Amino acid sequence: MHRMRLITLLAAPAVLIFPAPAAGQDTGTDGPFRIGNVVWGDSPDGIDFIFADDTIPPRAVMWDGSYAFVPNRDAGTITVLDLLNDETDATVEVCPGPLDGALTPDQVTYIVACGGSNELVLVNTASLAVTRRVSEGLGARPASIVVPTPGRYALVYNADGGTVSAVDLEALAVVQTIDVGDQPLVLRLGPGTDRPDGQRVHVSNRVAGSFVELVPVAEHVVPPPAGEAAPLNEVVVLGMIHGGHETSEVFSLEVVRDLVRAIDPDYWLTEIPPNRWDRAWAEYQARGTVEEPRVRRFPEYMEGLFPLSRELDFEVVPTAGWTRPMSDFRAAYLDAYSKDPDRAAGWAEYQAAARASAEALAAGGAADDPRWIHTDAYDAAYDIRMRTYARLFDRSLGPGGWVTINRSHWANIERALDRHRGEGARFLLTYGAGHKGPFLRELRQRDDIVLLDVGEFLDGLEGK
Repeated sequence: MHRMRLITLLAAPAVLIFPAPAAGQDTGTDGPFRIGNVVWGDSPDGIDFIFADDTIPPRAVMWDGSYAFVPNRDAGTITVLDLLNDETDATVEVCPGPLDGALTPDQVTYIVACGGSNELVLVNTASLAVTRRVSEGLGARPASIVVPTPGRYALVYNADGGTVSAVDLEALAVVQTIDVGDQPLVLRLGPGTDRPDGQRVHVSNRVAGSFVELVPVAEHVVPPPAGEAAPLNEVVVLGMIHGGHETSEVFSLEVVRDLVRAIDPDYWLTEIPPNRWDRAWAEYQARGTVEEPRVRRFPEYMEGLFPLSRELDFEVVPTAGWTRPMSDFRAAYLDAYSKDPDRAAGWAEYQAAARASAEALAAGGAADDPRWIHTDAYDAAYDIRMRTYARLFDRSLGPGGWVTINRSHWANIERALDRHRGEGARFLLTYGAGHKGPFLRELRQRDDIVLLDVGEFLDGLEGK
């Protein structure tokens, strides 16, 4: 089925499209964006993109529908709404006159445009703490913001200056100022498969009477020499048993550490949500321990990743698509389902599938045997339970369902693999063993990687 799209122009301009900017406008050729098409009309107010299949979420709502972020201009705060339970979760003081905000594509940060103080304020979406501020180089009265994929830059229109500022979110600095026209009013993202980042950015200018498209400048990629293919990356998928590592002899934390040493990854892709990693890493660097609760629950990270970070040279890439509100919502839903007399047949079916899965897993080997865990047969046995789980619960759980959460994890994993394509690097992917099967199915479809067998590394440990 084709995706339906409705584009609504408010006070729509005339449909005269010019391939070049108006005279006197800065095309921004010295920065990451340039002006593309310009449409002229009579006081255009703005543009909204509406998608029938919700493939592009609102820019201030978390991907799983758990949180919405709302600026309160007069109070100098943002309200964090718990959409799953229809209540206010928090109110955060941010700045004078917050006018607009947007989430970064990785959902780590909500960025607020502060018209009353001419600054941007960055709020972590897990801790809800203000983490950074950017003011130098911004124009007067920043009033709207978008963050196009892949998330390197934020674009901010300055309502009193007739400009759009491009902010490098890695350097936290304004790297470009683009003259777009008098009184820019609305800045929006929309689809554009012909664009380098897959998105279009539009600005409507009420006084100038123009509707301007900003186009990302494609980065020049140096191809490999003629006749040479880009080197393949190597990927090792290591299924974890979490708390089981603390009591197992054959898959102990010591074995985990020795496996990681043998694998010697360049990048370690972890079951840690991206919006929780910075706090955990800062705590470890400062005090040698971690209090961040989501990270602290994993012994393979507390007793493996963190100490090994001082021994080996790898980059940690947090990739979990998990959020606490959705996790709590899922637990409450399943508890209610299990106690609902009208759903007794469904719950009994799920329990039967769970028993069949457990029996198949037990028949194949011990629950903590790393050789058994890292087989396709293990994945098939685990899948007996999860296929029934998905069929019964995924529709109601939505983004919290088994299929969707794996897709969310995989989207973060895929972005990391794509970002480092052709480096000839080694990736270690560690998740709970139940997630291993869905990830391997995706990895086997890629033509830029080589999957390495965990058994070979286990052989090496036994040979020592």
